[in-house]
Amino acid sequence: MYIAIPVFTLIGIIGWGIYFLIDLYKHRFTNLWRRAFIHSSIVYMIVVVHLTIGYLQFPAQTLMIDRVQLVPFRFVYDWYIVSTHGSWFFWNSVKLTTYNFLLLIPLGIYLTSLYKLRPRRGLVLVILTTIVIELTQLVLTEFGFLYRGFNVDDLLLNSLGGWFGLWIGSLILNWRRANQDKRTAA
Repeated sequence: MYIAIPVFTLIGIIGWGIYFLIDLYKHRFTNLWRRAFIHSSIVYMIVVVHLTIGYLQFPAQTLMIDRVQLVPFRFVYDWYIVSTHGSWFFWNSVKLTTYNFLLLIPLGIYLTSLYKLRPRRGLVLVILTTIVIELTQLVLTEFGFLYRGFNVDDLLLNSLGGWFGLWIGSLILNWRRANQDKRTAA
């Protein structure tokens, strides 16, 4: 008998709950908007972990799957192949590719607008984040707890999405600075 448990998600929710209570006790209702934004970034990170790792299988299983895909832009080839098999397969492939792009856009926005990181440093963090996600999937799959692997297309699409989020966050930050300068000038 196998059981699937969202281990990392549960750890994240419990840790965030403890942090939320401590933060609420220490700061009460001061600087509420910024703290809400910080807590939303933590919840976002928990959701990313849940979406990318999800449920771990116990006991570990030994199922042979393709664990490593190192061909860049393989998803374009997949779109071509599945387009010949029917529209559901094609649109499902497009949907999954789009989700990979969208996954780290909020991370880029949080890094620039909340944590005030410059886009270059933010891009390094985005790339490291997506590498950690892919390597974690590979290791957990190798040990039989998960059925995913390392996919260079996921790495590229997540990084591109994170870069796009950094760009959006930079626009937001510049817009806020311009409005703040207008207020101080008036």
